[in-house]
Amino acid sequence: MRWLGRILFYGRVRRMKRIQHAAALLADGRMDEAEQLLDSARSTVWVEDLAIYHFVRGKLLMERGDLEGALLHLHTALGLGLERPSVKLNLAVLLVRRCQLDRALAMLDDVDLSDDPAVLEQSRVMRSVIEKTRQGQPLAEISRRAERFRKKHLKGSRESPEATVSALERRLRSRLSRSDREDASLLLGQILVESRDGVWLAGLEPRDHLVLVGGVLHSPATMIDRLLEGEDDRILLPSQEPG
Repeated sequence: MRWLGRILFYGRVRRMKRIQHAAALLADGRMDEAEQLLDSARSTVWVEDLAIYHFVRGKLLMERGDLEGALLHLHTALGLGLERPSVKLNLAVLLVRRCQLDRALAMLDDVDLSDDPAVLEQSRVMRSVIEKTRQGQPLAEISRRAERFRKKHLKGSRESPEATVSALERRLRSRLSRSDREDASLLLGQILVESRDGVWLAGLEPRDHLVLVGGVLHSPATMIDRLLEGEDDRILLPSQEPG
């Protein structure tokens, strides 16, 4: 049966090379190619290989903005025994993106046990980001970018919240750059804050920012996604939603 062992060994080597190549493609921003390669590299035999697969899959989903899916895969990697500081660092980043700062700090405590200077430096940067978020520093940037979108695309309109949202919907259905679309989500969030007594919960990226209104979390970026993907006919402010 020595031949069977060789087949399994060389199959594992090829699979790990595919996963490593997928990780490299992901780092280069080539997400579609990385996902296609990763799909062909899932192990059904070796637990360690499967854990690495889930780690890279989690990073891929995080880049795509699927934070729930990414969280599941990264926790699966840990559960399968991949207790690497890099996994926990990515989990900390993900938790910051989900506005769960205390949990992120607890995860960074484990990351700081690493001997890798690069990992320790990234942990230091994440702690700095969390501290700035707690001091409210991102809020000034959110306000500035929201106002920039209003002046650039809505001609400085100071209409009612509902009228501004209607104007925003019309502008969103035309061509916008990625940066402008991010600014649009920040403007929508500002409308929730100013007209519905909302509170910003800042994540790591513009699309991660949430607004707490009446005990319910709202994602301005997701509200815009649903409009543009045809899931909603219009953007509804919280008090207009049924129920």
